[in-house]
Parts: sequence; C-alpha cells; structure tokens
Amino acid sequence: MPPKCREVFLLSRKEGLTNLEISEYLKVSIKTVEAHLTKAFEELRKKLGAEYRTFLFVLFGRKGLLG
Repeated sequence: MPPKCREVFLLSRKEGLTNLEISEYLKVSIKTVEAHLTKAFEELRKKLGAEYRTFLFVLFGRKGLLG
C-alpha cells in the first residue's frame, strides 16, 4: 500500500480520527482522504480475501469493521 494511503488508513482506524480531522491534519481535501481509504480497503480485500473483516477486527476491534 502506498505510504500516504497507509498513513490515512492508520489515522482513521488506529487513531480513530474522522475524515475531516485527517484532511485538516494532512492539509488535503476530504475527497483525497476518502480516495485513500477506498484504495486501502480495496487492497486489503484483494490481499486477504474473505478474511479481511476478521483481520481488521483482530487489529482494530469493532472500529475496523465500519469501513
């Protein structure tokens, strides 16, 4: 996963920041944050297949499942 995409994903899932908070923190648009999150979830689904939700739950708890 590209570095910016990973950073946005971790800020969202690990740190619990909202898309607005991430966009302000990184000084990018909310649309850019949304695009990075979409790309991150697509890559996780491709690499982990059907197990990606279990993986997110183990790493981040319930918050990780909301994406």
